[in-house]
Amino acid sequence: MKKLYSLLLLTTALTANAQQVNGNFDSEWENCYPWVAGSYITDARGLQPQGWRSSNVNGMGGKGFTTEQVVEATPGYNGSKKAALIQNNFIDAKVATSWSPGYLTLGTPWNTAVGAAKKNQDGGTWGGMAFKYKPDAVTFHYKWDKTVEGKASFIGYLWKGTYKQDNVPTNVALMSFSLTKVTMEDRDRNILGKETSQGTKPIAQEGTLIASYEDYIDKSATDWTKKTIKFKYVSNETPAKINLIFASTDYFSTAVSEGQNPLTIDDVTLVYYKHLSKLTINGTTPSSFVNNEETEDNTNLVTIDASDVEYTEGCVKAEAAGAGATFTTSYNPLTAVYTITVTSGDGKQKVYEIQFKKVYDKVAYTNSLLVHYKDYFPISQNTIYLLSHKEKEQYGFILEKFEFLGSDMGMIYVKDLKKTVNADESVTYSNSEPEMVYIEGLQSEVPVTVNATVSKDNQMMATITIPLEEGNDEETVIVTYGPQLTINPSETLKLSNATGLTNVVMNRTFAAGWNTYCMPFDYNLSSLSAEAKAQEFVSSNGSSLTFNEVADGVLKANVPYLVYFPTETAVGTTEAPLYFVTNVASYQPTSVEHSGFTFVGNYEASKSMEGLYGVASEGDVQKIMLGTAGSSLPATCAYFTTKNLNANGLRICFDGGEVTGINQVNGAQAQSAGAVYNLQGIKVSNRGTNNLPAGLYIMQGKKVIVK
Repeated sequence: MKKLYSLLLLTTALTANAQQVNGNFDSEWENCYPWVAGSYITDARGLQPQGWRSSNVNGMGGKGFTTEQVVEATPGYNGSKKAALIQNNFIDAKVATSWSPGYLTLGTPWNTAVGAAKKNQDGGTWGGMAFKYKPDAVTFHYKWDKTVEGKASFIGYLWKGTYKQDNVPTNVALMSFSLTKVTMEDRDRNILGKETSQGTKPIAQEGTLIASYEDYIDKSATDWTKKTIKFKYVSNETPAKINLIFASTDYFSTAVSEGQNPLTIDDVTLVYYKHLSKLTINGTTPSSFVNNEETEDNTNLVTIDASDVEYTEGCVKAEAAGAGATFTTSYNPLTAVYTITVTSGDGKQKVYEIQFKKVYDKVAYTNSLLVHYKDYFPISQNTIYLLSHKEKEQYGFILEKFEFLGSDMGMIYVKDLKKTVNADESVTYSNSEPEMVYIEGLQSEVPVTVNATVSKDNQMMATITIPLEEGNDEETVIVTYGPQLTINPSETLKLSNATGLTNVVMNRTFAAGWNTYCMPFDYNLSSLSAEAKAQEFVSSNGSSLTFNEVADGVLKANVPYLVYFPTETAVGTTEAPLYFVTNVASYQPTSVEHSGFTFVGNYEASKSMEGLYGVASEGDVQKIMLGTAGSSLPATCAYFTTKNLNANGLRICFDGGEVTGINQVNGAQAQSAGAVYNLQGIKVSNRGTNNLPAGLYIMQGKKVIVK
């Protein structure tokens, strides 16, 4: 699977009504220009419905006359405005008279004959409408008044490619030398494999017939009657064109009924089946299953009871009735329901739900879920279920409603896990080899590896690995499931007993210069900034505090540090936090004490600094200063305490020497350091309220007045 992006961009969009023909005839009708001698004439011969062509007659020499058109509008079915009235009509062309067949088609009508005796007469339809779908049937309402012997015809066909026949005469002429012959494309008889009386044989080129129907009626229907005719498919290929023909006579006969035999058509609709034609469970058809189109629209949800049968993979077999229908399947072990969703060729759906025997006990766990893929790091609260078979040693793992790259991927179900009891009484469920798992949102199977551990106090932590491309770590999705730790100086760390695998959401801005730092997990200094430096408190001789550089760059869990940044550095923002996964050792800061001086981390959002020493700003210089009653310390920072009542004059030494930028311990009280905002929410300082104009500010989530 090369790129997941390409899978997610593959969507199916069906243009409104693209799978239909214009079958209600209510819209304004348009002029009919018959096709004669290889082109459409410029004089209109009556009207025709939009999207259709009428067989209105042009006649010999273009001067044919009729008292009525063969197709005209009439009031429609069920009170609709218009229906198509199709009838044979008597043509008096002065030189020759005849009955003209009435028919309506999606293609182009044509006819030919020679002289008054109408020798070599022929005609029909060529072409059709561009169309790429697979309807299963056509349905319509009709009335037919059989005034003379004959029958009415209903013809339909789908095809791809182009059929060509040379030397087909395309006009009515007094003499044969006046005939205009053309190479006709997609003639009805050629597509349907019928004999032709005019034109060169065999035909010059053939396409592929996909499906067709040919149906007739010979009895009158004076009331509106609904009729459905199924297409018969002879190829699985996708069509490119369609033609439908409604005729008030025997369409493929040159002998036209000598009477009008008016046929009225309305509400022509292509039907796409969305039901199953076959369904078996372990080879047996459920007694409640109905597989015919008579129940097509009864309900879009069918439930089948198989609660005495345990579901096993492959036990359900199904076939869709629709030629263009597809179906998807899924099994939910939480409910023991197997779902078949059938989508018809026009996008409509019917759902079959089979209730199997419930054989699993389930335990639900709720925690944070962090998805890691390239630069994509969404985090959410999710529920994971652990399944235990009631009768055998079989364990499963379900992550419901997995979202990825903004799309709903559905359920991840890993059904074959091994159970291991650990020395600390925790239990691990894992698969040593990846299991191929179908993910609905990808429409594909992918290998999934699970390692889930349930602690003694019934907390679950898990890692789910999904490689999307073999051997390419960049195309691997890693999902971690565990407690969420939010690092935000304005929020107290939510302490938890669930140590170990933890999803971290970090948002902290470090001021230029020296900052105090303490986190409940190991962290690499370079992850904060490539230019950052860290010092740890190593000794005190009563006159100075000595710090040494953290040589390996690893900041240990719960240990306080001084960290230097040459410029202000944001590690995550409110809008775009930094997400990562780590192991939390504990949530108890470690006190580092040397000769009466203690350096200790803080996980409270606004810890009072009265009587405590912290790093603060005094002008452009940062100092270790004594806090006042109104000063506070943000979370994940650190502070100093001392029993030495005279701390003034103590030097801060890094690696045995005094470091520029941080002065001696100052016993003078200072205002608190940290981000300060005005009442419009705009940050105005990262160094406390020093040097700010008089006014009202927000610091550590509280209002502060500067006088």
